[in-house]
Amino acid sequence: MSGTETPAVTPDEVRAIEADCSRVLLRLFLALDERRYDDVAASFLENGMWHRRGQALSGPGEVRRAMAERPATARVRHVITNLVVTPRGPDVADFILYLSAYTHDGPVDAAPPVPATLWMLFVVTGTMASSDGAWRIQEMTMQREFSF
Repeated sequence: MSGTETPAVTPDEVRAIEADCSRVLLRLFLALDERRYDDVAASFLENGMWHRRGQALSGPGEVRRAMAERPATARVRHVITNLVVTPRGPDVADFILYLSAYTHDGPVDAAPPVPATLWMLFVVTGTMASSDGAWRIQEMTMQREFSF
């Protein structure tokens, strides 16, 4: 095999990669909504990049610092749709998803249901890599598609 060929991945491996990567992405945004910022940061490789709000956050440390700057009163819920993971080999996969963000203006601890506003729709793209048996984000870009 030359250096430009992609290693073969069996259909069972494709399904496992799709499931593992999807799980990481879904859990990342749930952790973000629940303010579990250490879990958000742990979703990234040590050299992982998150392109978010005009910043390039490099590695879990910068992700954690950016999360600490989120307003304590922000109550946001992220809804993921159209999630597609495409393996490029046994240890690398690309992904795309649509991310709708809903926000509540008011006390963060108000009992649900609370009034909310559909805030934005993002197209999120990126690459994940498997390291030490765990999939993590190598690079992720959030591009605003619509504002409401």
